[in-house]
Amino acid sequence: MPAWISRIRSVGTGGTGTCCRSVECGLRTVTLSAAAHQYSHRTIRRSLATQVEHSTAFPDDKQRHQGKERVVILGSGWGGYSLSRRLSPSKFAPLIISPRSYFVFTPLLTDAAGGSLDFSNIVEPVRDRRARVDFIQAAARAVDFDRKTILCEATVVKSGVTESPRTDEAGGVISTMAKRQWEAGETFSIPYDKLVIAVGTVTKTFNTPGVRENALFFKDIGDARRVRRRVRECFELAVLPTTTPEMRKWLLHFAIVGAGPTGTELAASLRDFIYRDLMRLYPSLEGIPRITLYDVAPTVLSMFDERLAAYAMETMKKEGITIKTSHHVAGLRGV
Repeated sequence: MPAWISRIRSVGTGGTGTCCRSVECGLRTVTLSAAAHQYSHRTIRRSLATQVEHSTAFPDDKQRHQGKERVVILGSGWGGYSLSRRLSPSKFAPLIISPRSYFVFTPLLTDAAGGSLDFSNIVEPVRDRRARVDFIQAAARAVDFDRKTILCEATVVKSGVTESPRTDEAGGVISTMAKRQWEAGETFSIPYDKLVIAVGTVTKTFNTPGVRENALFFKDIGDARRVRRRVRECFELAVLPTTTPEMRKWLLHFAIVGAGPTGTELAASLRDFIYRDLMRLYPSLEGIPRITLYDVAPTVLSMFDERLAAYAMETMKKEGITIKTSHHVAGLRGV
C-alpha cells in the first residue's frame, strides 16, 4: 500500500445494494466498486502463484484453434482487460485488439497527474506471458458478422503510437492533439469465433468553439502527462523576467470543466501538487495560482448523495478552489 494512503473505509451507496471502497488522501478520495477491489486482489494472488510461459503474439491458423474458441476482445479497458484475465485458458484462446498496449487504473489517473503517484504505478501491460492472452495493437475499423472477421488498422506507425481519440461532431474521430494528423496504418483482417466489443467511450466536445484547439483533455495516461507537464510549463513561464503581472495571473489560473468524480479529484490533486510541491520551488508566486471548477449542474458530484456533494463543495472551497456551478461553457479562446 502506498505511503500516501492515510485511511480506507467502506461506504454504502444508499439503497442500490452496491458497496464501495474509498481511499482517502487529503482532499483526494478514490472510490472503487467492491467487484473491482476484489478483482485486484485476485489478480495479484494469481500473478504471484502462476508463472506460465506463454507467447503473446498472434498465432497462425494452424495454432489458432487447438480445440479452443478464439475470443476476440475489442478494447483494453476495464471490461476487456478484466474479461481476458477471467476466461478459462482450457476452453478459450483470448485475443485483445486495442490501440493501447496497456490497461489504465483510471481512478488513480488524477493522482499521477498531480505527482502523488508515478505513472508506471497505474498501468498494467496487456501483453503478459502469465495471462495466456494474445494481443494486437490496432484499431478495429469494421466487423463482418457473416464471415466473422474484423478489419483492423495498426496504430503503431512510423511517427509513433496514435493519440487517444475523441469525437468531433463534424468530422468523426480525430486525435486529441489539435495539430496532430492521423497517419494511416496497415490494415488486416482477424477471424474470431466469439466477439466481445468493449471499446468504451471517447470524449465529446459538444461543438463548443475553441475546445479542440485550446483545451487539454483528461482520459488516458498521455493526457495526464500533458496536464502535469503543462502546469510546470506555466510556472516556468510565470517567473520569466519578461512576464507581466497580468500575464502571470492568466498563466496560473487553471480551469477544469466538469465537476464529476474525475474533475473534482483532478482539482484536488492539482491543488495539492501546486501548494505542496510547486510553491516550494516558486516562492515568489505565492498567492497567485488559482483553480476554478466549472459545471453546468447546480452542484459538484451531482450523481452522488446530496450530503456527499455538499461536503465535497465545502471542503474544496476551504482549500481555495473556486466552484462555478450552473455555468455553461460557451467557448474557449487562446491568447
